[in-house]
Amino acid sequence: MLLAVMAVAVAMRRDCPARQPSPKKCATSSNATTAFPALAAWINGTASHSVEFDDIFRDAIYHPACPVISAALALAQDRGRGGREFLNAVTVGYEISTRIGVAVQPSHYKYFHTTGTVGVFGGHTTFADPARYWDFRSPGHGDIKFEDIIVALNDVGYTGPLSVEWEDSRMDREHGAAEAAAFVKKIDFKRSNIAFDAQFDR
Repeated sequence: MLLAVMAVAVAMRRDCPARQPSPKKCATSSNATTAFPALAAWINGTASHSVEFDDIFRDAIYHPACPVISAALALAQDRGRGGREFLNAVTVGYEISTRIGVAVQPSHYKYFHTTGTVGVFGGHTTFADPARYWDFRSPGHGDIKFEDIIVALNDVGYTGPLSVEWEDSRMDREHGAAEAAAFVKKIDFKRSNIAFDAQFDR
């Protein structure tokens, strides 16, 4: 598995211009160039999938090696971790991402390339780590449009309570709980029983 990924990545080297090594310690497949962890993972992940001879997990239509091994290798080099920890990270990445891949198939592949979406979870790092691709954030501090959720709930006639399962490693829990409760209360609104121009008849 590891050899297959490196073989494909090295095969791409002939198409990559030579660069001077940087002071960063994460190796890339491009002519002994080194880079920041995230950039090294991106370069190696792209290179190892360039000719699609890397491994395939058919149940998820997914190539786990390029996102998982590339992320694990970059972090292991950046943090000075040994072979055992590197292989543990690869194993966990495979287990998580392949199971997610199976869960979202077959409909997912109709619109998305699974390696580019599910692979994000294969390159998992610790919560609150700046190198992590995604993380839990307190409501209002991430990328979720909660107003759209309220609209969707109103559209299906939901009138029950709103609750928050709060998680944010970057924020004090008591502050976050109080802020999240106020945020949810602020964005909640009732659906109108009058449609568009009929509003003017009242």
